[in-house]
Amino acid sequence: MNRTALAITLIAVTAQVTRAEAPTYQPPTPKRAVPDYDGRGKPPARAADVALLPVRVLLSPLYVVSEMIRQTVGAVATAAERSELPRKAYDFFAFGPNHGIGVVPIGFVAFGLNPSVGAYAFWNDAFFVRGNNLHLRVEAWPDEWFGGLLSDRWRIDGDGNALQFRSTVVRRPDRPFYGLGPRSRQADESRYTEARFDTELSFEARTWRSSRVIVASGVRAMNVTAGHYQGDPSVDESASMGTFELPFGFGHSYAGPTGRLYATLDTRPADAPNGSGVHVEAQALAGSDLSRARASGWLRYGAVGSGVLDLDGHGRNVELSVAALFADPLSAEPIPFTELVTLGGPIWMTGYYPGRLVDRSAAVASLSYRWPIALYIDATLQGTVGNVFGAHLDGFDPGLLRLSGGIGLRTTTDPHVELFAGVGTDTFENGTKVQSVHLFFGVPQAF
Repeated sequence: MNRTALAITLIAVTAQVTRAEAPTYQPPTPKRAVPDYDGRGKPPARAADVALLPVRVLLSPLYVVSEMIRQTVGAVATAAERSELPRKAYDFFAFGPNHGIGVVPIGFVAFGLNPSVGAYAFWNDAFFVRGNNLHLRVEAWPDEWFGGLLSDRWRIDGDGNALQFRSTVVRRPDRPFYGLGPRSRQADESRYTEARFDTELSFEARTWRSSRVIVASGVRAMNVTAGHYQGDPSVDESASMGTFELPFGFGHSYAGPTGRLYATLDTRPADAPNGSGVHVEAQALAGSDLSRARASGWLRYGAVGSGVLDLDGHGRNVELSVAALFADPLSAEPIPFTELVTLGGPIWMTGYYPGRLVDRSAAVASLSYRWPIALYIDATLQGTVGNVFGAHLDGFDPGLLRLSGGIGLRTTTDPHVELFAGVGTDTFENGTKVQSVHLFFGVPQAF
């Protein structure tokens, strides 16, 4: 065999071996299905998740900001928990049997208002009476204002029925006033001094589930005079310049008995008050002025309806609330402006200062979302639409509605600490431009 034939033979043998050793094509093995260990199948999409998808997309920028805050606060809370700082602070400020007595320093800083420092004291089972809880709160800012609150609550039985005595005294010169009505302007900010004394005895009865009824009677004395804060004019100065009419009740005092009735119907169980359910409440507060020869009185009342959806059973809640609030005179005398319906502050339209909107009635709707971000800390995101109007919503117009929104953090401790940032706008007819910025941090004031 010559060399050429030998080379051809070797090539042919190599090709046969290569074909014999080459792997045959195998199709890719399909992925194994996730085992259904509990036999319940894939969970279906919940209606709540589908309904909330547009809201989540709309609020995604705020969610990103809240996540940045959550990560920061969560890291700080985790570090504090690892160092046992909460327990050490609790042991330092609370003492006595079962830590039932304590004194805690508190403070409050708000943009556009005087700050405060003070103390919160509590005594559980006070005077060695089981279920009798005593609370004292004192706050002040040197040479500017002071306030104090004393409450003594006695649980009558294991069902939550209770008697409570509550007394408040406050004098502060930085109360803001912008005029009456839905078109009041932020630029017309003025100040007045409020000197107030309240005392009340109430009885609270727990009924079905989380429902309850409160009946109360007390006395209120009020004196309203010129105020000041930085360069803002007082109310009488603004009125003399024609900014608005001098409101009734400014420049004189009034005093008289008060009465209050508060009732709620709440479908949520008493042991799960933060779950899904419907909450309806109605309240009426009667006041009077017996300090003058011509006695007068007024009635402030309203109703609120809320629906709460618990998204996951771990503190993530969406709540929609609507309310209508009214104030009516019970005599020929007008109602003092400090007793009219107000929006702004801690309850409704928190993007405004307390007392920003004042008139005889109000209509408001609010949507809020609350979720836990760390141990003992919840975040809240809220948006509100509403405004004040004349008697019995006289002059109501959708174009006069305003927007308010904000985001905040709040501890679940008692007293709670809160960080909040909110904004309030002008009316729809004026383009809903941002008018108010409300920032505060600390233990919210009860005055």
